[in-house]
Amino acid sequence: RELYHLKDRWKKLANKKKHKKVAADGEEDEQEGSGEEEDGAAVVIHEEWDNEIPDMALGTDDIEALPTVGRMPKPKTRVAPKKVNPRDKMKQDMLRQREKNKMAPRTQNPNLLQEGETLVDWLPYDSIDVVFNSQNLWSNRQNHHPACITFNFDEEPEEEGGERLWDPLIQPLKTEEDKKTYHWMPINMEVVIDPALKFDSIERRQQEMVAEMEENMRLSRGKRGMDTYFDKSEKLLSQLDAFLRILEQMRKLDIDMCPWFNEAGYSYENWKPGERYLMKLRCGSEKKEDVLNQRYNKLGCAFGSSTRYAQYIKETEDMWRKLAQQAENYANSGGFEGAVLRGKTLTGFPAHFCTSDKEEVRSYLMGMSEYQRMMENLAEGTVFTIHCRMFAMLGGVQSLWIYIAMQEPHNS
Repeated sequence: RELYHLKDRWKKLANKKKHKKVAADGEEDEQEGSGEEEDGAAVVIHEEWDNEIPDMALGTDDIEALPTVGRMPKPKTRVAPKKVNPRDKMKQDMLRQREKNKMAPRTQNPNLLQEGETLVDWLPYDSIDVVFNSQNLWSNRQNHHPACITFNFDEEPEEEGGERLWDPLIQPLKTEEDKKTYHWMPINMEVVIDPALKFDSIERRQQEMVAEMEENMRLSRGKRGMDTYFDKSEKLLSQLDAFLRILEQMRKLDIDMCPWFNEAGYSYENWKPGERYLMKLRCGSEKKEDVLNQRYNKLGCAFGSSTRYAQYIKETEDMWRKLAQQAENYANSGGFEGAVLRGKTLTGFPAHFCTSDKEEVRSYLMGMSEYQRMMENLAEGTVFTIHCRMFAMLGGVQSLWIYIAMQEPHNS
């Protein structure tokens, strides 16, 4: 408890009440306040009431001697800084260092990083952890980047007791007794790949996919107060189907074997209309530099210098030429123009998926800006078309193409 002394905040006048005055000789006399005091000033006299208890001040010792209930409060202390795990710190430092380097910095064979000779930086993957076959599994004890390691799986360490570059899961058995004791056989020597889906199953999945996408568009636009109409004319669907078949065939062909890229003296200006049409579809641009930049790998094709793959190269080039002719015939037939409703302009885009799961396809489409713009279209008289074409592959995998089309009135 703290006491605050408010000096001269209140004064009591003597002429209002009777007061007890103690005389100098010890006798008590009652006097009426006359309003006139000695020296002409009002005297402040302490008045005591019946059963009054005087104020008392508690000191520090008295407060400490008071009993306490429960846990005593701890004094405030400075909060120590959060400790950083040394392992996490080292990991972050390694990640930052890796981002600064063009290639992995450490390799046991420095000859693999010679610029222009052995340096490889266009691989489709950036790490290799394990390699396996039907006999064993090897763990990579070298650099994580495949361009900075060797693939000598049976190579012994240079120093005795050293670490192998590829550590096998099943260690080599040296004695005949060990070979008999630890003899093992694979569970299955012939792994069978599931066949492709049948035609009726593919047709059913295509219809279900179109129904799901149409319902999704109808509900999404309905929340915005817009109606949704679909054009399912046979002529338009057949044109869309032919277009998606061209895209699927082009997807399966190797761009490294494209003949009009490889033929000497065959420049862009000499390309046929079908060849230009295919390459523009593949890169999604009308610009010449974009078309030519999709040529092939940085240092060429791995099959071009070997006679072993001559038949593969020839067959692929023939399929490119055949597909270019199909694309030219399709373009000359007018494409979608003859199937569009009168007074409307058709716009759309194709989308490719490696899954036939309706939930995943819908979530992917909802994340595409082109699809969102179509659903937000407010022009009256706009109709939509959704076409699906599914191509069955081995292993139960499907190559799925969906074309989303929109027909708007000319005045919009």
